[in-house]
Amino acid sequence: MQRSPEDATMVWARKSVPASKVDPDPTLIGLDLNASRARAVHGPAQALPRLLPLAGNADDLPMILSLQGRQAEVGQAGAALCRLMPHLTCLDFLAHVGEPREWVAGRHRLDALKALGLVFERLQQALAGAKGLVLAIPAYLTRAQLLLLPPLAEKAHLPLLGSVRAPLASALAIYRAEPWSGPALFVDADDHALTAAVVAAEGGQLNLHTSQSWTHLNLRIWRGRLLDAVADRCIRQSRRDPRDTPAAEQALYERIDDALDTCVQGRAVEFLLQTAHWYQHLLLQPEEIRAYCGRLAQQGLQAIRELLATATSRESLRLVVVSRAVGRLPGLVPALQNVLAEATPAADPESSTDFGEDLLPANGQPLGVTVQSADATAQAAHELAVRIQRGELPHGSLDCVLPLPTVEPLPDTGEAKKRTFRLLSFDL
Repeated sequence: MQRSPEDATMVWARKSVPASKVDPDPTLIGLDLNASRARAVHGPAQALPRLLPLAGNADDLPMILSLQGRQAEVGQAGAALCRLMPHLTCLDFLAHVGEPREWVAGRHRLDALKALGLVFERLQQALAGAKGLVLAIPAYLTRAQLLLLPPLAEKAHLPLLGSVRAPLASALAIYRAEPWSGPALFVDADDHALTAAVVAAEGGQLNLHTSQSWTHLNLRIWRGRLLDAVADRCIRQSRRDPRDTPAAEQALYERIDDALDTCVQGRAVEFLLQTAHWYQHLLLQPEEIRAYCGRLAQQGLQAIRELLATATSRESLRLVVVSRAVGRLPGLVPALQNVLAEATPAADPESSTDFGEDLLPANGQPLGVTVQSADATAQAAHELAVRIQRGELPHGSLDCVLPLPTVEPLPDTGEAKKRTFRLLSFDL
């Protein structure tokens, strides 16, 4: 039975405890959850958070369920079936929480809310002992869907303190490393959609002005495009199609993420395709991979252009930040950089009274695209857990507005530099 909004508010309120009973140094969790995976950091308030493996030795827990066995299994078991036996998997369910859509296989019949409940139960094993948790969630979830999360977390015995929209958490991570004022563009992607949001730092707070998601540009579409390109190359060289053999297609699909990382580094990508009857070695150059995905990159670029046209002028953007997942999509970041370079006007020394001038780089050079590290959003969620635990922020959902903390200069220590490196990446 679903609870009313009033019931959900009561769940948040029950998380408050008298100050005399609060653990002086509790372990807090920052959990970054989207349609692709869950990623977490943990640690007490007085220490820098550390990455918390959620699936054995693996850092991320795949948001896929295997429906092959007697019990639905969350994580790698489902990921290993997504091309081998896709009818026995449940994926891309986060965006459908609260909707009537169902996944049916054998004795299993799951809706998205039950699937997410199984994920929370799986996470409870890895998060045991934590005293507080803040959840960073995608911008495409509605407010009605957010109200379903607290009861679900309570049922799984997760100490949920609050939630925050992922663009706000990403903005907080950047602000901690390099404070700015004015609007910034944040772009993320998962197995449900490519999402862009405009967040402004103004009046001592971060404001989520607008966001939009495009499901036809989700990560599965990009992986599928590259898989088809590799298969076509294999056909041209050997007249064999790896997609004709489910095991070979699954093995090739599992190689795609590593191939994207290699491509971003500017190195050639090797694919070793093997079945019981044949073997094929392929070598693709980075420019070939970018060409294969060129149409998707242009579609993403056009969608972001349209969002900026309705939200704010490109000339006023102070920062452009993409997630690690977006940073490795072939051709998208360079294309976005080129458009920003064309849109950024040259510095005019006689127009110093123009407010927009303060939002541009001091040297008048084109804006750069910053790629965040994989755990930046989770680290920001951990910081919010600390602030809620201290009473600086209320329990509940940080939906569109996030009060900014006082930013103190990072001490000149190796640990501080390590934290900054984890927040930002400039390797593109």
